[in-house]
Amino acid sequence: MTCSAWLAWLWVAVLISFVHHPYSGWFLTALILLVLWLTLNDFLGIGDIPVLAIGFFSLTEQAFSLFLLLSSTSVLIYLAFQQENQQRRLPFIPFLFVGFVLAGLLSPLLT
Repeated sequence: MTCSAWLAWLWVAVLISFVHHPYSGWFLTALILLVLWLTLNDFLGIGDIPVLAIGFFSLTEQAFSLFLLLSSTSVLIYLAFQQENQQRRLPFIPFLFVGFVLAGLLSPLLT
């Protein structure tokens, strides 16, 4: 349930510095506020934030939306098949990885 994310934060800094992203300021501000709200209300862990940021800065708008959709859907599928008496808290980073890979593979097919 814990993740050392220092390397991911370094990668986010590189992406912010060298990659041009087409997102408008209001969209980026709204997304930052949403992620902070989710983190403060204990829905997301602090290690999930740089992984989301890597997806945000390395994928197109359409692929990022697909990334979030596939990550969330994979979590819901996992929770649907999880036994009732097990703990309901789970690490989100593996599901983000699955969503990132699938979005990278499927986004060229959608354009």
